[in-house]
Amino acid sequence: GQAMAFTQVYEHYTGPKILINTSTSNKDNFSKLYKYIYTIMKTIFCCLFLSYERVYFTGSRSLAGGIRDIIMIWIVSMRRTDIRIVNHLHGATLVPFLQGMPKVLRNAFVRAYRRIDLNIVLLPSMGSEIETFDPLIKTKVISNSYDSVLDHPSVDSLDKGKKNNEIRLGYFSNLMFSKGIVDLLQAFTKLSVDYSNISLYIAGDFFGDYCKSRKEIETIVHPYLDHPRIKYLGVVQGAKKQQFLEGIDVFVLASFYKGEAFPISIIEAMRCGAAIVSTRHNYLPEIVTPEIGLLAEPGDVDDLSNKIQHYIDHPDELYRTGEMNCDNAKINFSPERYKKEVLKSILASKLSS
Repeated sequence: GQAMAFTQVYEHYTGPKILINTSTSNKDNFSKLYKYIYTIMKTIFCCLFLSYERVYFTGSRSLAGGIRDIIMIWIVSMRRTDIRIVNHLHGATLVPFLQGMPKVLRNAFVRAYRRIDLNIVLLPSMGSEIETFDPLIKTKVISNSYDSVLDHPSVDSLDKGKKNNEIRLGYFSNLMFSKGIVDLLQAFTKLSVDYSNISLYIAGDFFGDYCKSRKEIETIVHPYLDHPRIKYLGVVQGAKKQQFLEGIDVFVLASFYKGEAFPISIIEAMRCGAAIVSTRHNYLPEIVTPEIGLLAEPGDVDDLSNKIQHYIDHPDELYRTGEMNCDNAKINFSPERYKKEVLKSILASKLSS
């Protein structure tokens, strides 16, 4: 989600630009170390020898990535005082990340963040937490958006499951333990005994987290995929993502992921007319209001089952909620609005920051 949000802005800006890609996804340890050193050296080179006016980056929440951010911030801000630095914070962990550091290291991070002209956050409460932690760290709220490919819905998808009374549940995220994929599989298995008209469609790649490694989560999940009404589609993008999301009636993200803030997957499911079932975790209750969907307690499979069952038992409410979510997303989370607001913040003059 963070990569997609960044790419939307980067590709929309048509002026001269330099990209430093710091992603190390699906790399072995040696490749990660090489990429880390390479990106630091490239950042230093660009800062010292190339001409630029703006720096836009998405801050890392790992210690190693954070140190790389600090190096970039200090080099950029010390070289010229008229450079505008904008950091886009997509996760919910900045304040806990800083609070968990030794005092000396935390002070170094805070001093660096004070040199950033603007930190874009996703929700007002995110900005309030940061400014309460340190009032000299400046924030601005710009909510996420859905992928522009979803602005072209197909005619066949508009009636969703109404034609055959099937109700499709959907999961679209990394298959991480802390994203609640196992809770969803257990809830679906339980519900499928009594409801023959439900199915579960899953899209995403297996990913390790602080709870389970990639291998562990694969070992747990794969036996569930033998269920005849569970379909695993792997990674879907572009038109395939559109087709997948347009077929979903109830989108379920039972997350208790530490960094969960404003999942783009929820916005995209809304845009495609799905009702949402999520959890009372971090900022999710601010996004999934009663008009948009239902919330379960994190890690509570019975509660999650009950929330999903509510929509199965009340199909009229389900489809009505989906239609309202589609309209809501088009108005409040359009990619054009998002790109316009982010670029306006990046291109603002130094004096207005």
